Amino acid sequence: MESPAGARFISRWVTEQVQRQVPGTVVTIDQVRLRWPLTARLRLVRWGKPGQAPILRMDWVALSADPSQWLKGNWVWDEEAEISRLDLAALDQALTKGTWKANGYLVGRNRFKGTGSFIEQADLHLRTLTSGGALSSEILQQLLSFMPQGDARGKLLGAIQAKSSFHFDVGRVEVVTEGSIYRFNFLLDGDHLLDVTILVPKEGLGILNQLLNLQ
Repeated sequence: MESPAGARFISRWVTEQVQRQVPGTVVTIDQVRLRWPLTARLRLVRWGKPGQAPILRMDWVALSADPSQWLKGNWVWDEEAEISRLDLAALDQALTKGTWKANGYLVGRNRFKGTGSFIEQADLHLRTLTSGGALSSEILQQLLSFMPQGDARGKLLGAIQAKSSFHFDVGRVEVVTEGSIYRFNFLLDGDHLLDVTILVPKEGLGILNQLLNLQ
């Protein structure tokens, strides 16, 4: 079943949820196709500020839920998406008013599974386009603080502290669930080579808010 009215309804509902965290932004969905049991395929999902280029664009999003779990009071869900554009500069402005000093564009894919608001399984892979991008030195110093102590970390810190921002030609971000932890991999290759792996317990995601300066 294809529902234009459903696309408008879901756009409004998702916008209401997103605006609690990022006021002034809206979500629009061009098309919704529904199948039983509780599967929805959303085409051309965009998030951003009205009248501006989208911060995030996904060519399609697949959502499914397990109705048998409703009787137990659980909202068990599965989400998969193809990300065709993530504007780092626009994301920076929307979330931190430009404190990341970020620019560049990411593309990739993701798949998440969870119950309610808790993500139990994650598989996210993003990469930069050919133009590369940039991040503030402060954010990169926070990333490096999670590296093991040693000469390599000391040399990188010294080089990065001398710059206000770091330009990279190649960038990759991966978030993958491994048992009871999330593994975050960051690879930035430009002014210097920065390759960092961060292991975060599922119950300890507060560290990410600290890392991204969102607390």
